Amino acid sequence: MGGVVLTEGSHASILQELLLALLGYSGDVFVEKKEWKSEKGRTSVPEPWTIGLTVNTDMDWIKAPDRDGLNSLVALGFHCQALQDYVESATSLLPGQQKSSLIRRAVATGLSELLDVYRAAILRMQQQLRRMPSVSMASLNFSLQEFKVLLPALHRMMYQADRNKLSGSQLLRLLHDKAGCGVPALQSCCQRLLWHCNQTLLSHIRSWVVHGVLLGGGEDFFIQMAAPEQDIGAAAPQNDAAGAIEWQQGFMVAREALPPYISKDTADSVLFIGKAMRVLKQSSGSCREPACVLSGEGSILSDMDTASWAQALRRTQSRAAFQRLELEGLIQSMRAQVAGQLWHLVLVRGGLVQHLTALKDYFLLAKGDFYQALLSEAKPLMELPPRLATVDASLAQAFQQAGASSSAHEDPLFPSVSAHLDIAEPHADGAVGDSAPAHQDAFSTGLDDVHVPEYDAWDGLSLTYTLKWPLHILLTPEVMARYNALFQHLLRLKRVCLGLDAAWASLRRQAGAEPLQSRQPVWDVRLHMAHLLLNMQVYMQVDVVEAQCAVLQEHIGKARDFEDAESSHSAFLSALLDKTMLSSPRVAKALKTIYQLCTRLCSLVQEAEEAMHAGERVPALRTEAILLGAEFRNRASSLFRLLQGDALQGGPKGAQLRQLLLRLNYNHFLDSAQQPGPAASAAAAAQEQQWSD
Repeated sequence: MGGVVLTEGSHASILQELLLALLGYSGDVFVEKKEWKSEKGRTSVPEPWTIGLTVNTDMDWIKAPDRDGLNSLVALGFHCQALQDYVESATSLLPGQQKSSLIRRAVATGLSELLDVYRAAILRMQQQLRRMPSVSMASLNFSLQEFKVLLPALHRMMYQADRNKLSGSQLLRLLHDKAGCGVPALQSCCQRLLWHCNQTLLSHIRSWVVHGVLLGGGEDFFIQMAAPEQDIGAAAPQNDAAGAIEWQQGFMVAREALPPYISKDTADSVLFIGKAMRVLKQSSGSCREPACVLSGEGSILSDMDTASWAQALRRTQSRAAFQRLELEGLIQSMRAQVAGQLWHLVLVRGGLVQHLTALKDYFLLAKGDFYQALLSEAKPLMELPPRLATVDASLAQAFQQAGASSSAHEDPLFPSVSAHLDIAEPHADGAVGDSAPAHQDAFSTGLDDVHVPEYDAWDGLSLTYTLKWPLHILLTPEVMARYNALFQHLLRLKRVCLGLDAAWASLRRQAGAEPLQSRQPVWDVRLHMAHLLLNMQVYMQVDVVEAQCAVLQEHIGKARDFEDAESSHSAFLSALLDKTMLSSPRVAKALKTIYQLCTRLCSLVQEAEEAMHAGERVPALRTEAILLGAEFRNRASSLFRLLQGDALQGGPKGAQLRQLLLRLNYNHFLDSAQQPGPAASAAAAAQEQQWSD
């Protein structure tokens, strides 16, 4: 075949139809097979191994070797038309047809560019035929040799993409893999297609990090909406609640949409920058008052040269090849700048330090006079089961009265705090309509890794703190849930301690009712209970809360950007939960049992005082106190052994915990209690096994 010479005079029709067939058009000499009919606007790519164009069988004067050579040559026209069909389906804007992703359209743009080069080669071939009286088939094959490698390979790729419905990162991954092949022509072509896709990818990144907006809804971008589009618009949210929801759960990095050359760290940085830009845009838009303008708080966005960011990203786009290191360095620089501005927004405009102090005062019980007044005001209320219809109003009244009679009335942030009761489940039989059960075991913090010891029917008491934008981005609902778990733990411990103090006062008032010798066991049990729980309270309030708050204050003072502050605050909360032993379900069960024993003792003492005031016979407490004392010593010893275990002694909490153990074991009281008789030892072992279960 290579020796056959086609002349314009003898084979004019073949030459003209050959040129058209090389572009995918059939005629009299080159016809379409029945298996394939070329149609413009085709929505699917034909199979690459089914060649649709062939020499007409009626041309019997063309010899078999020449026919095979012509069929091999016009196969390029079939591949060209198939690629053109893919381009048209990807770029079509016909009504009713599904819109293609931006990455798919970028691939179509690259293919269209390649097909233009191929058509230009066919045009040059036509011009050559006009200038030369004859041309050999070998010359034609040589002129199109590069396309005989490219077009079939690209056809196979696009068929694979169309059949498997690849888009976005899947197309990028396919092109990235093919760009590393060993065929120079195909490698260069795939790199060019990948360049077109990277233009779209970098446009996505530029729109997100500069404006906080997703192009086309981010369908084929690795940053995607995690919430419904109707809840999160393209622009910055217009209220604090929407902004808080958006920061916490509005956007995410879709790991499956990551291109192979974008690292997870870079993707996380891109996500953070875009979210921060939306926050800064909202904050700048919400600051229109003269005071904001005069103080310069409204110029947060202008402090960042976002125009230079856009220019730098455009320079990266203009590179002949994707510059991964250049992009990563640029993203990290942007992240550092935006994190600093976000920190300034939270610290200065948000007044973070003042709000952290308020959280310490009310959620961590640092404002002791307020809680002393509150529990005194609410004591009659909390001695009865909560009434669902009036409990929140009663709590609000007690809260306000306690604030007015304590130092809280001078606190400008006190109105931001309110108390409410979450009832775990309704009354079992519904007989008392508006009353809750006397005790419930189903109160939950909503945190799987936090275990608060149960106490009574008021365990659902929690606080609500009204936040102002932009504090929501640091004090998220999960963070506030952890603060509430700490509040419930510390409040229950304080209530038990106050109950033991009230029992001491009641015993003083009953001093003459019975001989001292008969009341001595009661005094001893109360003293031992108070010794344990007051030392636990001092440990948690002083050794843990005060110490960790001092560490947090130091770290906040040294922080220079939002991420430093966020990590410091997260470490602070983790340390509090760990050192207050809320991460241990065994400690929670042990303290629950000890709280129940303390409640039983306080009830016995109160009943005795009521009988004395009523002129009735005062019940003898000696026997009950001896039994309670024995059980309490058993439980306290088991708790002491639990606190001595390696699981709690290890880690950063070990030093403070050892101080607590030293106080509890003063004069080796608990050591001696750990050596009872065989029966008591067996009971203690059984109790520890129950806690571990």
